[in-house]
Amino acid sequence: FFVLAPPIWVAQNSYISIIQYYTKSIFIDCRSQEGNQKAITPAIPDSSVLSIVFSYNLCIIRTFPAYASTIATCIDGAQLDEVAGTIAGDDTVLIIPREGYSQKEILKSLGILIPAIESRLN
Repeated sequence: FFVLAPPIWVAQNSYISIIQYYTKSIFIDCRSQEGNQKAITPAIPDSSVLSIVFSYNLCIIRTFPAYASTIATCIDGAQLDEVAGTIAGDDTVLIIPREGYSQKEILKSLGILIPAIESRLN
């Protein structure tokens, strides 16, 4: 049993639909308009992210203890164009962006996975 929300258009060539299973897991399905699957990744609850800090274009996400690797896996699994990769500790995720992307673009991209991410920005 699952509930499928209607697609929400977020960019010229992509959309997001949110699928909620009876287990209360939320997944974000990012596909192109042509239907080619890019990634299906769990959404990250707002409450698991304590703060976000930028140092130049490197992004540091502080989490509760033991949450960081799950959050990093979700971000890597989403295959965001702006993110080259992540490194996770116990309660910290370092996001390494690709060249040419600004902090605003990175935040907007992460906002797909972490709703209300800008409220955690320090």
